Amino acid sequence: MGKPWRPYDGVPERRVAVEILLPALLEDAKFAERFRHEAKVLAALDHPGLVDVHDYGKSESEPRVAYIVMKLVEGMPPDAVSAATGATMPADPALDIVAPALDAPHAAHRRDIVPHDVKPSNPMIGADDRVTVTDFGIAHSTTAGTRLTASHPVLGTARYIAPEQVRGHGAVPAFDRYAIGAVCYELPTGEPLFTGDAVFEVVLRHIREPAHDLPGRIPRAGAGRRRTHHRRARGRRRAAGFDPGRCRVP
Repeated sequence: MGKPWRPYDGVPERRVAVEILLPALLEDAKFAERFRHEAKVLAALDHPGLVDVHDYGKSESEPRVAYIVMKLVEGMPPDAVSAATGATMPADPALDIVAPALDAPHAAHRRDIVPHDVKPSNPMIGADDRVTVTDFGIAHSTTAGTRLTASHPVLGTARYIAPEQVRGHGAVPAFDRYAIGAVCYELPTGEPLFTGDAVFEVVLRHIREPAHDLPGRIPRAGAGRRRTHHRRARGRRRAAGFDPGRCRVP
């Protein structure tokens, strides 16, 4: 969506992170309005798994840019932690640590925002093991009527993309529920739900193949994760929150 950088906010004397929307995207009036609306909603959300949004706006001088000012969160995403240690995160700690971040999309869903950017590289694990979602990518209002096609999988990383998302259906919370199930599979196993030599191959596997069962050694996440991977969006269990005890959407 844009380029993040780390300036210093001199008035409250704090380090912040600023994400700047690519100028070319502002040329689309509908996209610019959606950006403003969603920045406003995200700024109003209060959830322990979401980064605090301090401010948002658009520059008055040329070239005009839109921006979001957020709390600076120092840390590493779960996939980077695994890469650094050379080992898969143990199942129970992985699910407990990441639970707040996986619950975060539901706070956005209640405000008609569908992040659909749930993946192991998104949340940031801080030094205190607190996990925070710091990047919602290009979030979509469920009333905006935006569509996604198989030719544009960048809007939802291919490994975590829901079947109906590939078919171009409008953004709905079921997208995120599917991605949550994929993350619940990948974190304790160390392997993506589906792989392939090309993005299109991975996308087709999401459409054509049933989700893999978790190994028997990880019973905690199995049955509930399958609820999030129903083949049809309406079959995925609706959620008010994420239950880390069973890695499911209750």
